[in-house]
Amino acid sequence: MKFGIVLTIVCAYYCSDKLQAEAQQQPGAPLKSNDQQHIQADVTVIHAPTRDAYDITAFVISIVLGVVGIGGVSVGVCTLVFLRKQASEMRHQRIIMRRTLNTMRLQTKTLSDSVAVAKKSADAAKENVDLLINKERGRMFVEVLPFDIKKVEVMTQVVEFKVIYHGATVSFHESSTADFMLTDSAEPPAFKAPSWLKTKAMFNIPSVIPANSDTFNCSTRLYRKFDQYEIDRIGHSQSFIHFYGYIEYKDFMDRIHVTSFCYTWKPRPPGPTIGWDHWDKSGPPDANLET
Repeated sequence: MKFGIVLTIVCAYYCSDKLQAEAQQQPGAPLKSNDQQHIQADVTVIHAPTRDAYDITAFVISIVLGVVGIGGVSVGVCTLVFLRKQASEMRHQRIIMRRTLNTMRLQTKTLSDSVAVAKKSADAAKENVDLLINKERGRMFVEVLPFDIKKVEVMTQVVEFKVIYHGATVSFHESSTADFMLTDSAEPPAFKAPSWLKTKAMFNIPSVIPANSDTFNCSTRLYRKFDQYEIDRIGHSQSFIHFYGYIEYKDFMDRIHVTSFCYTWKPRPPGPTIGWDHWDKSGPPDANLET
């Protein structure tokens, strides 16, 4: 096998030397020896090769591609310039918007402060108006007269009281009621005037109450008299007389006001004790209220 490989190498070397020698003997082969000389000769071209349609098409396509390339570069440069200008304009608009936002925040804060000041001014003006109205409007109070448990008028028990009016302006009587009852509870009943009691006829009060009016003398009646058993129970604080009612009226500004009242009769304790008969305010806080 080694012999075959060596033989192949020798044959290849021989063939290569032979091919090189034949190439040197050919008249058109280039001269590679150091003795080669330049031969001066004139070459005349008899006629140039003709150009066919493919050459013209390639030339035209080259020109078109060149023009398109130049146009694309121009468009790209213009687009870049436009984008730079647009970016600059956007930065400028962003700065303007930021300044506008800061201005709006400042205006909002100023507006909030103005609203707060206006609200305070309105509240102060309202307080002044309320003070003026409360100073000038009329007010009604109830004063209960001492109760004589043994005094009977035509088989009725009577509670007398006064309605006192204070005010430099006129008021308007809307409705009123008053009543009293005998119960075994020291606490007065829940006061709620029935609709048939909500009338102006209960009190001796006119519909229109002039300024600085006189006191109105009023009374309410229980259409039966107390017997001796009930009188004894009242005297020993085993039964109780409760007197209650209300007055509803409007002031000169057409605002509604209510004066409610509730009293419990406290007789003088029996025996040699110090004290006297009197009325005590009783009931929940809204039972004795002036609005």
